[in-house]
Amino acid sequence: MEFNRKVVYMIGTRNSRLKLMKTILNVSISVLLIGIWFWYMLLVANSPVVYDETFQKILRQMIIGFVLVFIVLFLNTYQTVKNNERGSYSLILVGGFFSIVWIMMYREASFALMTDAMAMIYKKWVMIAAIIISLLVLFIQIGVFIVHYYRKQAKFKAKEKFRKKLYVKAFPQENKVVFSGIQFAEFMKYVEKPIDNLLLIEDNYFGEKYAFNFALVEDEKLLEDLTKEDVYNYGEFCFVDYATPQRIHDLKDEEIAELLYMGHMFKAFHSPFIESLGNDFCYLGRDDGWSCTLYCKNMYDFMHVLCNKIIVNDISRENTYKSSKDLQEKLLELATKGLLIDLNEVFHKEEGLEVKLYVVGSISYMDDVLNNWEELKDTAIDVYLFHHENGETSVDGGHMKRRTQM
Repeated sequence: MEFNRKVVYMIGTRNSRLKLMKTILNVSISVLLIGIWFWYMLLVANSPVVYDETFQKILRQMIIGFVLVFIVLFLNTYQTVKNNERGSYSLILVGGFFSIVWIMMYREASFALMTDAMAMIYKKWVMIAAIIISLLVLFIQIGVFIVHYYRKQAKFKAKEKFRKKLYVKAFPQENKVVFSGIQFAEFMKYVEKPIDNLLLIEDNYFGEKYAFNFALVEDEKLLEDLTKEDVYNYGEFCFVDYATPQRIHDLKDEEIAELLYMGHMFKAFHSPFIESLGNDFCYLGRDDGWSCTLYCKNMYDFMHVLCNKIIVNDISRENTYKSSKDLQEKLLELATKGLLIDLNEVFHKEEGLEVKLYVVGSISYMDDVLNNWEELKDTAIDVYLFHHENGETSVDGGHMKRRTQM
């Protein structure tokens, strides 16, 4: 089943078709390489020079060359499957593959394992060039592997950095919230009404069910697995929920066009709420936790998520907090003005916590939020206090700090 899921997915989307082709190319080259190696060893077994000392030295060199190219193939295949690379190194691999073939053919020609005519074709400079190309390919692949490893570590640190820095700007008239600092898994856990079905508009997910070339996630176990995936590595991740699996088949062409537009432009063209699907949410995220535009039929649904992010802030905890309508209304009022929350400033008390809520206005780019974090807090229009103790939560009015809005 797992193999079928991956094949269906990789054939289903443009990015993954390229990924599938590169994987097939790498595996094919590996199989051919092994086949040629066995063929060569059969020739060697029938050669009268097997026990010659010079021949054995050359044989060791060829084994090293074979191992080098095979390592290259393994690294490239690993990177492709793990989705760690953006460019294609397949042509380099082809060069590496033919390099080892050149080495074999030249050596075989040198020991009369081939005809004199073939031996004339493969000169000494071909062997030298082949060795250089093989080593170059190996060094490039190892370099790419190292670069991707450190980039992954840097991304992880960046994720942890902005995971505790929240910015929320609400647009109630559009049923829209733009936010940063809340990840997909947190959204799915903290949303008050569980989401049972997802239609993925933009993703890199290995799905087993598709409709209109969209991956569908309906099974509870698959939903749980998806929340455990490293969605950050997907880059863009967009979805809408839908009421029941049967409603998928009611999608009209205009609604499919609307979905594709939202996945491409990260905004609604006509309406983010698709009548045929009966969706409550349209989630348009980039770099999980960095930036997301969320359309909600009920704006208080997101305020409940925000409240849990502040109070619980632990995806591993089973229990979530039931926020009151008054609290949701207050958070929505502040979010409409542009709200900044630094969870590094949370003051934990024996039975609760306190954290400041900074009103900072509208900010278009999330990079501006992270790059000017301290300055935004220092120049905040208002500062409120979010207070949670003994199950009771309140937001104290902005008497702590008030500035004139520019």
